[in-house]
Amino acid sequence: MRYAINKAVAFLTNFDRQWKLKIWPSSISLLILNGIISLTLTIFYNQHFFSALYHLYPFSITHNILFVASAGLTITLITFIILCLITPNSFAKPILMLIFIGSSATSYFINQYGIVMDTGMIQNILETDANEVTGTFNLDLLFHLFALGLIPSIIIWKIKIKSSKWRHSLLFRGLAIMIALVMITLTLMSFSNTYASFFRNYKEVRYSAVPLNYIYATGRYIYNHQQSSLVYQKLGTDAHLGPVAQAQTKPILTILVVGETGRADHFGLNGYTRNTTPLLAQQHLINFDQASSCGTSTAVSVPCMFSRQDRANYNEARTRSQDGLLQVLQYAGISILWRDNNSGCKGACQGVPYQDMSHQNDPLNCNQRECFDAVMLNQLNQAIKNSGKNTLIVLHQHGSHGPDYYHRYPSQFEFYQPTCQTNQLQRCSQAELINTYDNTIRYTDYFLNQVIEWLKTQEGQYNTAMIYVADHGESLGENGIYLHGMPYMMAPKEQTHVPFFYWLSDNFTQAYHIDTACLAAKQHQTVSQDNLFDSILGILNVKTHIYQPDHDILASCQYSG
Repeated sequence: MRYAINKAVAFLTNFDRQWKLKIWPSSISLLILNGIISLTLTIFYNQHFFSALYHLYPFSITHNILFVASAGLTITLITFIILCLITPNSFAKPILMLIFIGSSATSYFINQYGIVMDTGMIQNILETDANEVTGTFNLDLLFHLFALGLIPSIIIWKIKIKSSKWRHSLLFRGLAIMIALVMITLTLMSFSNTYASFFRNYKEVRYSAVPLNYIYATGRYIYNHQQSSLVYQKLGTDAHLGPVAQAQTKPILTILVVGETGRADHFGLNGYTRNTTPLLAQQHLINFDQASSCGTSTAVSVPCMFSRQDRANYNEARTRSQDGLLQVLQYAGISILWRDNNSGCKGACQGVPYQDMSHQNDPLNCNQRECFDAVMLNQLNQAIKNSGKNTLIVLHQHGSHGPDYYHRYPSQFEFYQPTCQTNQLQRCSQAELINTYDNTIRYTDYFLNQVIEWLKTQEGQYNTAMIYVADHGESLGENGIYLHGMPYMMAPKEQTHVPFFYWLSDNFTQAYHIDTACLAAKQHQTVSQDNLFDSILGILNVKTHIYQPDHDILASCQYSG
């Protein structure tokens, strides 16, 4: 294999030999090169797009064959226009090389995992950490990058582009773009009824067109982040403890666990056929089994759930430029600590004490690659020692993050076998994939039970409570879709239905006048991460003008006492 690759590279980069064989011209105009590249990208980097299109419009009918061909032509022409706009003569080669590298990576992840490359996915990529990146690497990906990214880039680098005066270049580009626009218009008009249906009903297929998908998404992401910064807005500065909290002789100690990639229908608590939560089943939980997430990725859900904004009006720029839940709690005099075993708090913990627990020297809970979630309980006694204050601790899990699910738990938690011991999920059977994912839930069950048991040891000094909510769910191969991050409007329920539950100590419910029977009656009602902000303000008896009681799950179950 290595010998064949070396020979291929040698042949592709030896332009004297290629010229003698009449394969390569001595030089080529940038306009023609952009056209060739556009056609190449359409044909060789859009397997998923054309496969999906084939299933929607089978080739058995002549009209459908022509429609699929017209879709390929449209992608080629739009790509050609974009390349003409973004490739100035002096920087054309580096830009085209980046296009090939980006297209090779995008096509791989779309083909392998069925992901959707939109603005949210670009944000996920840019905000991920080294552990998550290495979790996606494998030989297939490296070969894909080599064959469809590196080799074409070498060819581009070696090609001699004809020089031309900028006026001539601008004129010919303008004419070429106009001709391409006319051809696109005629193509769309020729199949107007079919395209109208396609654009309206199959958005997920449109998102798979390479390189248009990631070029557009990257442009939108850059545009959104280049807008003038909003003036930072403080919220809830009037926050203070209410009379119930002020009357207590013991402060509150609450742990909010932000789960990662927790799929609600794989939690035994929610009726899953496997008892993946045997330890939690023995605790007295208030489990809201119909909870939905704010987004389908950590980069959206985490800042959104801590924001005053709801999912319907969530705006990232506005969220980052105003106080969130944790800042409001600090105004009320509550001590906050964020402990993270993930890729950061995504802006939610701005101005809050923060501890990165993902690289600790703990042989029991860490290996050379990463730390398991139980590491976040290390020295927690020391973290609250002598505080004597109402305290909220956020624990941000690594949870069930994929695709390398088998790395998320110690070997002794491999309850379900056989497992999927690779990040190339298509190489595993559905049973192996589900077994591995369910093992991550078993470990989360263990971790959350450890949190509760630790809180019980603190009941002499504090009124204790735990709240758990996962940031988003996960697709495990249903309809060929894996992982998460699909646009919310088209995301399957597997990515938006999340576990959400409370554990409240008896001392806590008595001190804060909570009717647990009333709460139990609400367990099947529809809730979402939109409820988190006000529910935590309510349970901690924090008073502020921005509190919305209709969003507080517990509001009707707390009596004045």
